[in-house]
Amino acid sequence: MNLFLSLLAFISVVTATGPVPISKSGLAGINGFYFYDPYCAHGCFRSFSPYTLSCSDTISAGGHITGDEAAHNLALCRASSFPYLSSIAWCIHLYCPDDTRASKIETFWETEITGDAKVLPIWSFGEVMANITVPPTVVAMGQDLVLNSTMLTTEENWQTTWITLYYFFRETALESYYGLSICLTSFGLPLVLTWLGYLPFMTRGISRIRPYLYPSLIGTYHDRSLPFLLGNVPTVGQSGYIFILVALNVIFLSIGYKTLYPDQQMQWYTSRYQELMAYFMWRTGVLAFCNMPVLFLFSSRNNVLLWLTNWSHSTYILMHRWIARLFLLHVLLHSILALVLYQNTGAYTTSLTLNWWIWGCFLVFASALILRQLGEFDYLLVLRLNKIACSQKGNSQTPCTACSR
Repeated sequence: MNLFLSLLAFISVVTATGPVPISKSGLAGINGFYFYDPYCAHGCFRSFSPYTLSCSDTISAGGHITGDEAAHNLALCRASSFPYLSSIAWCIHLYCPDDTRASKIETFWETEITGDAKVLPIWSFGEVMANITVPPTVVAMGQDLVLNSTMLTTEENWQTTWITLYYFFRETALESYYGLSICLTSFGLPLVLTWLGYLPFMTRGISRIRPYLYPSLIGTYHDRSLPFLLGNVPTVGQSGYIFILVALNVIFLSIGYKTLYPDQQMQWYTSRYQELMAYFMWRTGVLAFCNMPVLFLFSSRNNVLLWLTNWSHSTYILMHRWIARLFLLHVLLHSILALVLYQNTGAYTTSLTLNWWIWGCFLVFASALILRQLGEFDYLLVLRLNKIACSQKGNSQTPCTACSR
């Protein structure tokens, strides 16, 4: 089970915020993986991370900087900057609830405060608080501000920051639950259906319904493509498995959304439309990646399910084709939503030169080639594997949309 979770963590990785490459990965909300704990402290960290320090150049919002050397230098600067550390410490003192455990604060302080878990701050949280002799009165405001003394952030800014992280993590956790459910169902259903056939009280019932499961779902077609690229026709029994997977993908793509707007403001987007569009875009991308292990397994000649079930290789190849269509629909929908969202937010022009956007455009083109080659399975398989490899390359060069903010 741990190996399975590790595989899912790799394909649906959620990167923790920081100026360094991925430092935390896993399935959000599963197995104790929470990357904004405590929220109040992360809200303080992000409230001050956009400002320039006296020992640094510029720091982008959220603390993200590209380039390992620049990231390391920034972490060293933060570790020795008392104004930076004291401003965050005083914010934590003001806004974190009294029941927040001191161990959580110290863990956050040692692993997150500099943006690099390997670079520890010179002073602990307690030492910084002990050296704040006069409560700060200056409020940090303005993009050109240099954080050269202990400053305050407004409660409104802190509130908006931490609740944005909370809602982002909520959506990410749902994506983990839904993606894991799809993977477990895809892998587990063939096992369950096969093993049920070996139960004594199921033998007679299965023998009675078996004649109804083998005929083709549509007319005389059997394991061959319909006209107009409508897909391969499964048997009645195979169509039941396909229907369950399609239903799960549609349901998980449609439920569970909750937005900050219109009751509260979100830091990253200016309207409920943009916020909901972002959630929908992220979920289509994650569900596409969560279908990838099934694609790999069902297309393999050494499919372990061939040994554990009584399903034939041709059955798994047919299932592979239908799951590939689901994967393709998720990818195309994700691309369309990203295009619409980035145009709406005004980030489209600046995104055109980024590696992950260029790879995305290439993969959309590759998807069009797939549609033209559905009849050639070997070519389709090679192209799809190349597409997955390219998507991993593109995905590895950028953090998630929210983490770059």
